[in-house]
Amino acid sequence: MIEALKNLNIPNLRWPGGCFADTYHWKDGIGPKAQRPSMVNNWWGGVTEDNSFGTHDFLNMCELLGAEPYLAGNVGSGEVQELADWVQYVNFAGKSPMSDLRRKMDARSPGK
Repeated sequence: MIEALKNLNIPNLRWPGGCFADTYHWKDGIGPKAQRPSMVNNWWGGVTEDNSFGTHDFLNMCELLGAEPYLAGNVGSGEVQELADWVQYVNFAGKSPMSDLRRKMDARSPGK
């Protein structure tokens, strides 16, 4: 699948997509996959979302595709602090609660 996507030369990739972003809480998509909480995705017909594809999975896929990641914030059911924490989690190389959490969750983190 990655090879097929590479052939599309995707310049940037958004995640989560569509209305799902308004109910997605990024912390549910980090850590061991077996321990991630599930939720009902009302936007996709009431299917159960197991959060097995999360922040690191998305960023790793973008890296493999050579695409710039676009993280869509939860502006429907999220809070401003949640989005600020996500920005710090993926970007801040220094020492902070969110960058420390990122290092704990992903050994390939920037600034490690």
